[in-house]
Amino acid sequence: MLDTIRVWAEAHTPNALRIVFILLLAWVIRGVLGSIVTRIERLHEAGDPETRFEREKRAQTIGRILQQASAVLIWSVGTMLVLAELGIDLKPILAAGPASSGSRSASGLKRW
Repeated sequence: MLDTIRVWAEAHTPNALRIVFILLLAWVIRGVLGSIVTRIERLHEAGDPETRFEREKRAQTIGRILQQASAVLIWSVGTMLVLAELGIDLKPILAAGPASSGSRSASGLKRW
């Protein structure tokens, strides 16, 4: 029994370490990009005080959009890397792409 566990652990430890590294790296990149976006949001403070409130709202809106878009991108890539480490073939997933999520063609938005 112990030999079976040892053999399994030896076979799967490198993949598990790579998966942990991928997730940790994605988390760090997400944090760095989040702090960059927060700093960009603060750039609105210079200028005319009368339009400051509107610029504040715009900066917050753009900041939220950038943070959400970067999070989706980073975690999507991280998920695909983890799936690849687990031995899952990504070609069918990538080939299906947005077509499987119900999107319409950009050339006419036809209903099928």
